[in-house]
Amino acid sequence: MYNFIGFRITNDDLIQDARVLLRRQRSTPAPINTDILVPDRPGIYGPGASQINRQTICRAARDVAVKDHQKSNAEVIINAIASQASASEAVLPTNRTRKEVIPCGVPLFDIMRAHLEKEDTWTSPPPPLVRDMAERRGPTFQTLEDVRVRQIIIGITPPEEIADIHEWVKDKIRLDHGAQPLGVLPLCTTSMRITLYDFLSIADAKEPVAKIALHGSTEEVSSIPLQPCHQDHAETVRSAWIRIPVKILFGNGLDWAVAVSFNITDEDGSQFFVKTLAPPQFTALLNCLPPFVNLGIKEDINMLDTVTPSLGLEKLKVNRFVDLDTIIVMAGWLHKTRSRTAVSYITLGVPPLRVVPMCSQLWAPSYDSLPRELKLQLLTDLKWTFIVMTVFNVALREEIVPDPDIVCFLLNSRQLHALNWWAQWMVHTSAGLFVKDTLFGLANSREEALRSLCAVGVDGNLLNDTPHRVLVVLAVLQNCTTLSKGGARFLHIERERIVANHQLFARQPISQFIDDFDRQISDEVLLYARFDQYAVSRLDRGVRVVDDGSRFLIDHPCLRLPVLQLDPSRIMVQSLPEIVRRAKRSMTEGMLEWARLNVRKVNIFLRACDQSGPLAKRCKAIYEPMRMVFARITDHQAERVRSLEEKIDRRMQEELNAEVAHGIALENRIAALKQELCDAENERVLSAEREYYIRNVQDIGEGMDRSDWRGAAPRRYKFSSAGPRHRGESPETRACSQAPIAAPEVSTASRSELNVWMDAREAVGFGQVNPAPNKRERASTAEVSFASDVGSLGSCDDLPNE
Repeated sequence: MYNFIGFRITNDDLIQDARVLLRRQRSTPAPINTDILVPDRPGIYGPGASQINRQTICRAARDVAVKDHQKSNAEVIINAIASQASASEAVLPTNRTRKEVIPCGVPLFDIMRAHLEKEDTWTSPPPPLVRDMAERRGPTFQTLEDVRVRQIIIGITPPEEIADIHEWVKDKIRLDHGAQPLGVLPLCTTSMRITLYDFLSIADAKEPVAKIALHGSTEEVSSIPLQPCHQDHAETVRSAWIRIPVKILFGNGLDWAVAVSFNITDEDGSQFFVKTLAPPQFTALLNCLPPFVNLGIKEDINMLDTVTPSLGLEKLKVNRFVDLDTIIVMAGWLHKTRSRTAVSYITLGVPPLRVVPMCSQLWAPSYDSLPRELKLQLLTDLKWTFIVMTVFNVALREEIVPDPDIVCFLLNSRQLHALNWWAQWMVHTSAGLFVKDTLFGLANSREEALRSLCAVGVDGNLLNDTPHRVLVVLAVLQNCTTLSKGGARFLHIERERIVANHQLFARQPISQFIDDFDRQISDEVLLYARFDQYAVSRLDRGVRVVDDGSRFLIDHPCLRLPVLQLDPSRIMVQSLPEIVRRAKRSMTEGMLEWARLNVRKVNIFLRACDQSGPLAKRCKAIYEPMRMVFARITDHQAERVRSLEEKIDRRMQEELNAEVAHGIALENRIAALKQELCDAENERVLSAEREYYIRNVQDIGEGMDRSDWRGAAPRRYKFSSAGPRHRGESPETRACSQAPIAAPEVSTASRSELNVWMDAREAVGFGQVNPAPNKRERASTAEVSFASDVGSLGSCDDLPNE
């Protein structure tokens, strides 16, 4: 008899099998199809009583389930699967062999676990998260206790609580992003059928709170007519039905989730939809979330985009979403079946828990009112999506950018920033793409499978042309090896390929990472990428590897220059130059190459330098570059050499003091230039006053003694570096005006003198033709001029002592 719980494989056995698989794949020459992650195995998954699918799993679970008349048939099946499954073990059916159920022989998740044990690969996802996912891979009721669920009911949950949930969600997303940047958030939606008549009644309701009774339905419609129907179509409207969302869940499914429910009540056996406008806090919560991801998410997004505005929600900004099906095909999935059942067994080694259809009347109650079996299905769906997305994200990353050191070197960043770029690049590349089944069914290679990824046209159908971003993926995937085939092998080859692909990534920029790709591929960059090795691209990348289990990328056996053979625990300053000379290497490139290939020995070497002053002095040129290599790979700081750190600190302090002194000198110079500018402005004002005075004296003509005009002219100041000074004025009392000058003006004293002269001229009878003044008139004019001059100076007490 078919049994979906045929045999179990423990967590320890799975990781051990994965290690053996990786070692075996790398110890043999690489086969031709190294770019295929999951090969095709026909006749295993699909429709039919003898194949593995959701129906056969549910039928086998129902045969072993304990009858319970108080529960629905779906609840009984879920209870049977969850009770017999294991949280941390792989559970495979009996009617197929292990190799048939899992083409790789080991679930992809465990291959990822074994790969992340390498000392020179990326640090994300971190070991605690990987261990947590391994212990919770199975669908068990322990999930209900592990996950904290915050519930929102539209129209019931107060806005203050929604705002609090919003802040809680942002904290959770920040924590998940810090541990493992994915760039997406798992989404799960459930729906129910209502008649088109009921939907139009809900959409037309204008009251703040409207209560609409829901009726049965028999026929589905593909479009939503929002205009009133004619009487001839009344029966069609009452019998046709559409789907409306009743639950929206998002979260990682491991320790947190948010459940959003529409307000649907059950009164005396009848269901009522209570329409209430959602508060702006709820719309702000949904619109701030990352792009959503799930398997077959397109229909859910279309439903949320078209139906929810009629149910009381504002139009959601769900413009970007990722179909997990697209990520799977991009990662090298060539199995013709991409159902949830096939992906679950091949990736995790456990049966899926999609027992209840996601469109069912059972989902109508709020989350807290659901039976625990239905709660388990929802949370398991989120957890399943999160783990599967993690596996294929790592699989693609370790193919395209397997060396974190050169990636962080090119981006001039640490691992978190580089991983954030990778996540955004994945979202940018896969968002809005879907697999065209007719093309994928004919695919026999990874390139043909990738060309089955198509965008959606204006009419909603998939286009036949391959998008440009898919062509970029095809370009960067040249000569790659998937994890199921042992992964990348040789360090220098992969580093040179990443440098070449850097230009391709720069042509497909992400908005917030444009500046990171401004770096030109110079000779210095190539020198660091190759460690002064040459003819790297001609090396055979399929040569077998003697895998010691600790390193992922190793040196190629046919390198032109040998790698330094260095034992850091026995190194002596006298022997280091001889080791470098014997290898015909430069000190910098040879030691950095050794550090990259022996990351765990870097701290041992630095401790030896700390204990030996001559050795530290000899290696001071490579001290900081070596520590940077260690930091870019392990994402931790290497140990410090005290003598070198003191020299670096002292040199930095000297540079700091020099810059501070230079800054003070510049400030003083700026102040002097400002004072000089102020002096020049005042000189210009005085020059304008004297010019105006002289022009007026010229206009008076012969009516005054022009030989004595300087006595009443505006006095020119004596300027110095300290500023302008009046005669007899102390530096404490001088003032410097910096107001802008609109037009030349004269002082008040000068104006009064000119007025006196003009009055005196009129008093003596000057006219159109002025006779020469006699002696009496000239004396009178001189007295008036003298009096006005003295009056302009003030009282005699104010005159300076000559």
